[in-house]
Amino acid sequence: MVFMGQDEEISKLAQTFSRWMLLGMPFVVLYELVRKVLQAQNIMKPLVTIATIGNVVNIVTGYVLTYHTPMGFEGIALSRSLGNITLPLLLIPYFYYHPDHLSQWWSGWNFKEAVAHVVFLRLGVPGCLMMTMEWFAFELLTLMAGVLPNAVVSISAHSVLVNINSIIYMVFAGLAVAVNIRVGNCLGANLPKLAMASCTVALTLTLAISLSFIAFLYATRWTLPSLLLNDQESITRAASALAVWAPFEILDGQNTVPQGVFRGAGKQTVDASINAVAYYIFGTPLAVWLGFYWALDVEGLWVGFGLGILVSASCLYFLLFERWTWEELAEDAQKRTSV
Repeated sequence: MVFMGQDEEISKLAQTFSRWMLLGMPFVVLYELVRKVLQAQNIMKPLVTIATIGNVVNIVTGYVLTYHTPMGFEGIALSRSLGNITLPLLLIPYFYYHPDHLSQWWSGWNFKEAVAHVVFLRLGVPGCLMMTMEWFAFELLTLMAGVLPNAVVSISAHSVLVNINSIIYMVFAGLAVAVNIRVGNCLGANLPKLAMASCTVALTLTLAISLSFIAFLYATRWTLPSLLLNDQESITRAASALAVWAPFEILDGQNTVPQGVFRGAGKQTVDASINAVAYYIFGTPLAVWLGFYWALDVEGLWVGFGLGILVSASCLYFLLFERWTWEELAEDAQKRTSV
């Protein structure tokens, strides 16, 4: 990070935080794999319970380690790892009491069946890329914020937007998962009209939620930063950036949820290509141009990124409602499941 122009003190803190976070990474990867399988079977309630317990562990241990041990800042990272470690461990008693939820999709190690599943890597790898491309673009924003004039203030304001937007994104991501499962099941059952109805309901609900988020962010643009920061200059910058970013929540929602539809329709490769163009040919260069050359600071970075989201959402809508038909998507699903 220092090599890329970041503040040395902040870089050292990030290094320490990341090392503690590594402890929980293998556990959360395992949990995410199993979670996706259970979601595909419409098993949701136990996952909500497990996630809730994991968050409780994170919060309680975070408070104790941060304020009641010498760890301080490092306790926050360790608590997150402990929360991640808790998630797959809670699956053990769940499968013990519900063995049918495990046996119906896994009957033990079978090399022949594992090789037969290689065809699904054509969906899995692009599916991974379509998500990580968006997340990496967010990380590039953080690096750019670190080399803006008055980097400490810029990073502080940027971190407020990242945290708030991450919370809001969870709502959109939840809707995306729901429509992903619903559309995928409907197309697999050759019910294209029902798949289209599920997509329409999800997009309409997302629009309504987005409008409420816009109003909330604008009304609380001074209150929210003051809860996370104690420096007035950083609070002022964060409030300004929130006011500028708030309208883009519509685009964020209308981009995230259609991606769930694409995953359900088996169009991960197409979506990954769209994300590559939207975020790295449009979004990131525009963020650099507005943030540095137009000297719009953090606001410019986020507006540029938001314009990248606009490109992505526009492409997704065009393909869903102008290029493809739901009957074609259902036919594609039938071909995949017959392999």
